[in-house]
Amino acid sequence: MNNIKVNTKDRIVDIVKDILKTETVDDDSLYLIVTESRLAINFVTMIEDEFDIEIDDDDIDVEFFNSIDEIASRLEKYIIDL
Repeated sequence: MNNIKVNTKDRIVDIVKDILKTETVDDDSLYLIVTESRLAINFVTMIEDEFDIEIDDDDIDVEFFNSIDEIASRLEKYIIDL
């Protein structure tokens, strides 16, 4: 795994911690975000702000929230040039 992907995942985890006000995050934590639309919108907005990107609506679907790895993989095309 390259350092960019590790750093991306760490930053995503930090955002999840911030939104859920928790210190422990795993892929199940994403379920809590996706079940509350306000949290999901905040999550996507915080990711866009953190990485200074705008995620295409087509890239945000139910599978987007499957795992931290899935989110990091989808973000790669946006942050590869950073």
